[in-house]
This record gives sequence, structure tokens and C-alpha cells, in this order.
Amino acid sequence: MRYLPAMTAIFRTPVPPGRRLSVHNSLMTSITRAGLLACLCTLPACETMTSEGYRQVMDLKVGMTTDQVTAERGQPSRIAPLNGDRELWIYSTSHRESGGGGTVMFTTRRSQDSWTRASDGKDKSTSDSDTTALPLDSYLYDVTCETRFLIGPDKRVQKVTFEGNGCKAEETKPKQVMP
Repeated sequence: MRYLPAMTAIFRTPVPPGRRLSVHNSLMTSITRAGLLACLCTLPACETMTSEGYRQVMDLKVGMTTDQVTAERGQPSRIAPLNGDRELWIYSTSHRESGGGGTVMFTTRRSQDSWTRASDGKDKSTSDSDTTALPLDSYLYDVTCETRFLIGPDKRVQKVTFEGNGCKAEETKPKQVMP
């Protein structure tokens, strides 16, 4: 069997004898393979920021003194007094990010491949295709995170809660999988 050129043996596609692939299909298959390989190669290298990771980091703050919290995070955005000499320290962050944008290239075929026999007796393939650039719209979205520290009468963190799409951190320990 013949193989199309590919980046690795895993992504090679066999072409049975007597069958031919058009240039369009070969090109799109190579692009698809290259994209898939690029995604697979970058996944292990990238660090995943999740709300679970943020929860893990915030769980480590329980027991800290108010001086330690202030030294690490600065002054809270606001402090709410509670019953029994307790306080709620609230840290709020927000910013705007953009997403989308860029261009996607599409190749469309207007007709089937046509095969002709050249004067030298060899088959020639021709196809009619068109490549179009499609711009993607960009957009803005708000990223917010509100973290609340419940401070006890002993001036230590008793509990941490958070809310918002921007409350993310790298996971520090693997998730426990239930059998």
C-alpha cells in the first residue's frame, strides 16, 4: 500500500492500489492531521487554569492570619463586620478581555475531479476548487472574581468562598476519581 506524506506514522492513511486521492483531499487531510497533531502536542505542555484549581489554592488559606492575607493579597476591596467579632473580607477583581477574531480559510470544490489521458498515455487529474477567507468576529467579555474570607475573632481565616468566571488557578493536586 502507498501512504500519503504525514508528520508521524500514527496519522498515515493507506491508499489502496487502484484508488487515487485528489489533491484537494490530500491537502485537507494533511491540514487536518497537522492541526490535530499540533493540538495533541500542546495539551500536555499547557497549564490548565480551572475554578477547581482556585478552590484548591483557597483551601490552603484557611488558618492564615489577617496579616498573612494582607501581605499576600493587599488590602481587601471592602470589609463587612459580622456577629461575634467576625469579619468578611472581600477581594474583587474585574477586567475585560477580547476573544475571537482572526480568519478561517475554507476550500470549496465546485466540480468533481475529471480524469484525462495525456498524449504520453498517462492519466491527469484536474479539479475545480476555490479558497475563501472568512473573517471571524471578535468580541469583548468581562472577567470577574470575588473572593470572600471569613475572619474569626482570633483574626484567622475560617472559610474562603468565591464567585466569578475569573476565579481560576492551576490545579495543585489531581482530582480524586471515584471507582
